[in-house]
Amino acid sequence: MAVQWLLVCHGLATLLVVVSFLCGQWPIFNGTFIQRIHYFITFGAYDYFLRFVGVVLGSRGTDAILSVENFCCDRPNPSLQVVYLAIIGATYYFIVQSIFGYIPGYYLSGIHRYTSLLAVGVGVVLFLLTSFSDPGTINAENFSKYLSAYPYDNIIYFEKECSTCRIPKPARSKHCSICDRCVARFDHHCGWMNNCIGERNTRFFMAFLLWHFLLCIYGTVAIGLVLAGQLKEIRVINILTVYYGIENSFRSLAPHVVQWLLGSYNTQLLLMVFLAIVSLLLAGFFSYHANLCITNTTTNEVMSFYQPFSPLIITLKNHKGGEKNSVVQHLKGNLSSGLFCVMALLASPCIKMHRVRVYLVGEYTNIHLCRFGNIFKRTFKWEDYIQWQRKLNEAKASTAALKAGISGLNSEGKPQESKWKLFFRRSRLEDVEPVIKNNIYNKGFLHNLHEIIFPLSSRHSFSQGKSKAG
Repeated sequence: MAVQWLLVCHGLATLLVVVSFLCGQWPIFNGTFIQRIHYFITFGAYDYFLRFVGVVLGSRGTDAILSVENFCCDRPNPSLQVVYLAIIGATYYFIVQSIFGYIPGYYLSGIHRYTSLLAVGVGVVLFLLTSFSDPGTINAENFSKYLSAYPYDNIIYFEKECSTCRIPKPARSKHCSICDRCVARFDHHCGWMNNCIGERNTRFFMAFLLWHFLLCIYGTVAIGLVLAGQLKEIRVINILTVYYGIENSFRSLAPHVVQWLLGSYNTQLLLMVFLAIVSLLLAGFFSYHANLCITNTTTNEVMSFYQPFSPLIITLKNHKGGEKNSVVQHLKGNLSSGLFCVMALLASPCIKMHRVRVYLVGEYTNIHLCRFGNIFKRTFKWEDYIQWQRKLNEAKASTAALKAGISGLNSEGKPQESKWKLFFRRSRLEDVEPVIKNNIYNKGFLHNLHEIIFPLSSRHSFSQGKSKAG
């Protein structure tokens, strides 16, 4: 019985972690323990670890951890590729060890021993295609063709030069700081693939997501049929009703069947639950990217359509382990002369921040900046920062009051929003007016799908125009 309860607790804990990680920022969870778990998973745990290293090993230890983080997160490396191969290899190994002994069975034929291996092999091939294919690198030889293929909309894309590659920057492209190259129709940099997702490999990426979703569904259903076959072959229902006198109804039999499954097939149940959870995650991720594809939009452009100023989190901690403060503010462009000098430093366009850590030590503030793989330190008076923060809080209060007044005026003529809509609202971006309402690159479902499957740069017209230009 202890094993069964352990498995139940393990499943509930896994569900809590998954819900907290994926949904912890929903408005319905504001101020709840789910929001706190989400913060701890996404930021707090690593922050506490950095503090512990700082206390034990000092600034050298903190710098070493930040250097490792920079190598793993901000530079091309195969660590997550190895993790993926380890996960899929270990999962298939446990399936072979715990499931193949029941195949062929009551509901499954022996062919599934080979189709499962084929399905996993196709998934690995798609993974390799996405990882090692060219995402659409722009260089001095082909930038003119991309300029003609992707016109500027003069809203979020303007004619300008890449400051790193020193070539004209086509619309919808972006210079990836991790791969150090310009990528056409840039979507995002995927750490699992150790590659950018761009114009030429989005089709492989979508196929990878869809196939692995179907692979997880296949595994979940197959394990479920194996367990159902064992239930049928051993005649568990007949034994429970005839020999133990249990009523032949779902409500009466379900607890006993579940107890029998947990006691006899706990490994198979854990595998089935694991595959089901992964399939849900892949379904959500695939649906999001499928919506982007059919509207001819990229993740990078979504970040530009909404909320052009992304949040910057500055963590403060004094040397005595005192109170921590988090300031969420993004400063970009021209700053007022009265602002604190550290904010001017952070707003400088020549500095790209990946992580900022601020430690209050005595009268001065040590700021750890991770920029382009290097660790920098700057020291400023923290009393000036506290004064600036006080002024910022006053400005925020005034802004909140003004916003509340405006929203009150607007809500007089609008019907009250339903509770279900409030519950399923996942992002505050729904309340933000988009920068662009009409996407000039969206030319219809079929055209957008054709552009994903057959990228512009892979067509004969693109190469023909390139040879003529040469």
